[in-house]
Amino acid sequence: MGVYATVLAVGFAVGPAVLKLVGTSGWPPYLVGAALYAAAALPLAAGRGLTPELEGRPKRSVLSFILAAPIATLAALAFGAAETGGFAFLPIYGLRIGFGEDNAAFLVSILAIGTMTFQIPIGLVSDRVDRRLVLLAAGSAGTLGALLMPVTAGQGWGFYATLLVWSGLIGALYTVGLAHLGARFTGADLASANAAFVILYNVGLTLGPPVVGGAMDLLPPHGFAWSMAATFAAYTAVVAWRLAAERRPDDAAERRTDGPRRDGAPTSPAGRRAEY
Repeated sequence: MGVYATVLAVGFAVGPAVLKLVGTSGWPPYLVGAALYAAAALPLAAGRGLTPELEGRPKRSVLSFILAAPIATLAALAFGAAETGGFAFLPIYGLRIGFGEDNAAFLVSILAIGTMTFQIPIGLVSDRVDRRLVLLAAGSAGTLGALLMPVTAGQGWGFYATLLVWSGLIGALYTVGLAHLGARFTGADLASANAAFVILYNVGLTLGPPVVGGAMDLLPPHGFAWSMAATFAAYTAVVAWRLAAERRPDDAAERRTDGPRRDGAPTSPAGRRAEY
């Protein structure tokens, strides 16, 4: 998942550079886009016939997985909102806090570079610890990093560094959230859980711009930072609540009788009710 997210971030970073190289008028940008899509089709053709067959039917509806695994699915919602909100309004936020036009536009590249840099290391960590704790840390970092933006807004490189680390850590919400689903479900259930994950990711993509834009109008000049902090604080609260529910005294005795699952999570019925 770390490699997947890194390559995706490379695409976000390279796209504007390609347009700057070939321009935005005439046939060249369309031809380059067509060539990229053709290149993306090559591995699909090479992997023909390798699609795994899913046996059986999912045990629940697609939407029910949102409630069955809120730590993972709400991570997609929070990241989707931050992603579109960031790419749409970060340059405007940069202008409002004193950056010139070129430097304000460069902030979007920093977002992509941060995501590209951090995902493989975070993925390696998540393979060795409880992924729910990684998601809790990513949500907390998202909240703290957003709160630091107004503090570092006038410091140039300080703001760049804050944005770089912040974007890299919140990127873990998507990759680790998806990996967490893969560790919790198999077969047809995994396909349905992934569909629920993508649905909430797209809901986040839709909600991000109006929420962030509205906050920037209501709370200038740092409405961008406050809206991001609120988004990640809400997600972090959900994760903390679910983890606390798992550790309730009435669950502890039952969990002690069961062995660990693949990622160290409890296998008892009580533990399953709260493990997400």
